[in-house]
Amino acid sequence: MNQSRRNFLSAACTLCAAAVLAPAALAAVNEEDDDKKPKLKVEDGKVLIPAALIAEKLNSFKVKGLPRPLLLIKNPDAYDAYLLKCTHMGVAVKIDGDELACPAHGSRFNLQGGVIKGPAKEPLTRYKVNVVTDGVEVIVA
Repeated sequence: MNQSRRNFLSAACTLCAAAVLAPAALAAVNEEDDDKKPKLKVEDGKVLIPAALIAEKLNSFKVKGLPRPLLLIKNPDAYDAYLLKCTHMGVAVKIDGDELACPAHGSRFNLQGGVIKGPAKEPLTRYKVNVVTDGVEVIVA
């Protein structure tokens, strides 16, 4: 085998290995980030989100007891909460600027949970939110 072919095969194998290992490395980094976030959970049909965690207009939280992340939107005079679960196939919806996007089939939702673009036909699940002394309480049951 000549040297240039050997170099090519070596480079190709290195690229393949990197392609296989990169997702695992990224997942490990994301898990570390998740480990730093406080653990939220459903208790008695409610999720208490401490005020200190509500820093941005759009706040996404993983909640033990919910199938997908919870989105809490901080408005000037109120809060809105939605389950980040696409109503088409149940895939986790991601925040994309001022919209919510499903990476699986391209459904898009506005910040009121309404469908902008299908294939989803139903709006996102919306939850009632109560402001309490130490944060907000999202009623999920």
